[in-house]
Amino acid sequence: MTKLGPLIVDLHMACLGNIIALSPVISNLMRHPVPPQFARRILRPQDDIFSLPGLDTITPAELASAIESSMAVCDTAHMY
Repeated sequence: MTKLGPLIVDLHMACLGNIIALSPVISNLMRHPVPPQFARRILRPQDDIFSLPGLDTITPAELASAIESSMAVCDTAHMY
């Protein structure tokens, strides 16, 4: 995460934390198309699904947490 931290901040700034704009990134990381509503559940798992629509933006810390939780021990920064 040390190497990815600045890149995550840049990504967050580029999309202004917009979940819809981040959906293609999540799809790429998962190697499978992910619709925005599923990207929202991945990026904001703490949201109550019964009170949707949820927030359309996430913080840099939430983005970093989502990416970090997707990593396996053997993953390298190059994979992201």
